[in-house]
Amino acid sequence: MYSATTAAWGLTPLEDQQLGGLMMSWVQHPRRINPRTAMPDTGVTDEDVRHIAAYLYTLK
Repeated sequence: MYSATTAAWGLTPLEDQQLGGLMMSWVQHPRRINPRTAMPDTGVTDEDVRHIAAYLYTLK
């Protein structure tokens, strides 16, 4: 349930912000998050990763 103190998925605003940072790290450098992933580093710029994460964030 969404309320003023929780963000999407029932997270607090701080947890929601941390998830966004993790998402950006994953898109840019997935092997830093999981060294065994098959996903390669994408070479995405800092500006582009913010746009990609913002788009992915809308899919929740």
